[in-house]
Amino acid sequence: MKSAHALAAAAGLVLSLAAGPVRAASDWQAVPGAPDLQVDLATMQARGASVELWVRGLALKTVARMDASVPVTAKWHRTMARLQMDCRTRVGQGHGVLGYDSRGRLVHASSVPSPRFALPAEGELAAVYDAACELARSQA
Repeated sequence: MKSAHALAAAAGLVLSLAAGPVRAASDWQAVPGAPDLQVDLATMQARGASVELWVRGLALKTVARMDASVPVTAKWHRTMARLQMDCRTRVGQGHGVLGYDSRGRLVHASSVPSPRFALPAEGELAAVYDAACELARSQA
């Protein structure tokens, strides 16, 4: 029979493994020129001309334009999307979308990559592109 101490130690190990890796705290910053949008600088990854990061606050119509397969509904009151952008070609791709209702409950989660799309010259995605690519260039 195992001792209570051994069982407690095993339970602690299981709980620590279930919690997953320790992640850096989020660093949400406003996007210049788009006051309703924020990007998480703690999740930003820049590789060559490619930048990937989480964005929150995108309008529902913007999420729907990024990927027509995402079932954006009137229930959605808040969004988060993982975006990858090529700063040379001005092409983007969604790598995940989260939708929340008015109470903050998750109503949609997808990590299916969207089709690649041209990033517009104006609007929300343009503001995110400009800010993220400028930041990536300044850190290179």
